[in-house]
Amino acid sequence: MSLRHMILGLLAINDMSGYDIKRALDTSISFVWTASDSQIYRELRLLEESGAVTSRRVEQTTRPAKNVYTIAPAGSEDLNEWLLSQLPATYINDPFRVRLFFIGLTNPRGQQHLLEARKEQLEREIERWESRLTTFAEVSKSRHPEVLTWQLELLSLTLEQDRIELAWLTKHLDGLHSGAKSGKRSGSRS
Repeated sequence: MSLRHMILGLLAINDMSGYDIKRALDTSISFVWTASDSQIYRELRLLEESGAVTSRRVEQTTRPAKNVYTIAPAGSEDLNEWLLSQLPATYINDPFRVRLFFIGLTNPRGQQHLLEARKEQLEREIERWESRLTTFAEVSKSRHPEVLTWQLELLSLTLEQDRIELAWLTKHLDGLHSGAKSGKRSGSRS
């Protein structure tokens, strides 16, 4: 996955300024991909230099002028090729899972702390995903219902994965609590 294709995808839906792109990333797809302002503006410059996007300067009355970007035919072709290309192997940098890999090196109290922290995080995320699904449920009101339909499916998948992980955490926390009550070290090995 590249920021290039994320930006091209957003511009295929709507013309946007760099600020609009950052806001779209932060409010709609940050659970899959994030980028800093400097990364976005650097990529926009490269996209424009390569002919994948064009820009126009838009004057504003209460703010400085802004550049609004539009996907060009070359950018649409690049995006389509990427969408239809073979998926690369998936590697994720997940701080929780790395800690989980080494969790057996700590005591049950430390294990419980890590699992409870992740459980609280997941509960907040699940609440957020459920709220978004409710907010955007009326696909017919969208300017791009075919895009929103799949975005909601992605959100549903993410919600389901979080619920599965939450159930897994709950099971292992129950095991740690049981072990603490009986004075045994609790752990589950696959």
